[in-house]
Amino acid sequence: MTLLRIDATIQGPASASAALADLVLDEFRAVRPDVPVVNRHLGVDPLPADAWANAVHAGFVAEDERTPAQREGLALAAELAAELQAADVVVLALPLYNFGVSQHAKAWFDLVLAGAPHGTRLLEGKPVVLITTRGGAYGAGTPARAGTTAPTTCAGSSWTSGERT
Repeated sequence: MTLLRIDATIQGPASASAALADLVLDEFRAVRPDVPVVNRHLGVDPLPADAWANAVHAGFVAEDERTPAQREGLALAAELAAELQAADVVVLALPLYNFGVSQHAKAWFDLVLAGAPHGTRLLEGKPVVLITTRGGAYGAGTPARAGTTAPTTCAGSSWTSGERT
């Protein structure tokens, strides 16, 4: 059994998504301390921006005509897909930036899908914890407090409730 943890934050130690993923891992390790954890931190070690395009385009070129960049893109895509397929449990800590997942997470998803055989159900039968967070200031007097929903509470945390103001 293996747990795969994917982080996509650019916030470093200030990351709420990473802090929540740490809580999930603490609970998991309390029950299964011997299970290896594979960590891939996309914010710290981002995937090459052109890898997905190279992997996709390589599929339309004869193997002996592929460029080195296309071969590297395919190899990376295959590695990421295999890493996900080998995992028995997956934790995805994906903060939302500018109304969507980060470019780091999007590149990972694209490459994983490019590296797996078409139609492969990569998450089927696996427990997956999806953690999403969004940033911003939600204290009294901030624009975000005017008619919006505050962040959801995590049990035992000091975060605000999800009440409308």
